[in-house]
Amino acid sequence: MGVKLYFAKYFAILAKYGRLGDAVWLEARWSIFGGPERKLLKTNRSSMREPVGGADYAALVAAQSRALAKLSQEIAEAIQGAGKN
Repeated sequence: MGVKLYFAKYFAILAKYGRLGDAVWLEARWSIFGGPERKLLKTNRSSMREPVGGADYAALVAAQSRALAKLSQEIAEAIQGAGKN
């Protein structure tokens, strides 16, 4: 039995904003393709908002990191779901 490969071929950060003491916003568009024929399995647009837990740049960067982690988790879950089909 062969192994099917799934991968995010297309990934674009459309917007990334942040304000000290407020929040960061991340918008991305991504697609998952699978198999040797690279068939399009899913396309999605994601929007993430993460509160900034302080008024300094360390808090802003930490919030950006959490937003990227949420985006990564969303894509990983979509890839896992594609593998079940």
